[in-house]
Amino acid sequence: MKPGMISKYSFTGGLVLCAILMVAPLALGQSSSFTYQGRLTDGGTAATGNYDLQFALWDSASGGAQIGSTLTISTVAVSNGVFVVNLDFGANSFNGAARFLEIGARPISGAAFTLLSPRQPVTAIPYSIRSLNAAAADTATNATQLGGVTASQYVQTNDARLSDPRVPTAGSANYIQSNPAGAQSSNFNISGNGTVGGTLSGNAVN
Repeated sequence: MKPGMISKYSFTGGLVLCAILMVAPLALGQSSSFTYQGRLTDGGTAATGNYDLQFALWDSASGGAQIGSTLTISTVAVSNGVFVVNLDFGANSFNGAARFLEIGARPISGAAFTLLSPRQPVTAIPYSIRSLNAAAADTATNATQLGGVTASQYVQTNDARLSDPRVPTAGSANYIQSNPAGAQSSNFNISGNGTVGGTLSGNAVN
């Protein structure tokens, strides 16, 4: 490519199912890495050979703000226009908002990168469909409340209310207590019948 011949390159591509899940079946968990497959043409024909590619993530199809750092991948093999690269912008780069890839290409001769237009929208992949559904758990009612009571109002094992003395406290004359050490000085008034399983005695009975 001669310097300045930007229109010489064109690009079409799309996001595909993460290839690492197919070629590394022993890998556990879901990473933030994904495989991008695209098609590069050089002078109107499908490119073949090695190219350097750059990838930048943006929040808009044009203008906007770049998300994260630009990824440069050197010596990418392109066969009949088709290439596959592994990209990782980090999990924090995808918060559910729209994202677009801006791609630059150049031969490995070291010429300046040519930006390919337009930016490519990052669409959902099969693995992310479950994640989208699970996003509702961020504000799930049963995760923050129990029977309508907010989590901050739950009684915990270290809650001061569990050890805070409340009336009537132990030894209070407001209720009859077991009194093996001696008679308790207190009055009581009971309405109804009762049964005593032992001897009932008193100084005076009316």
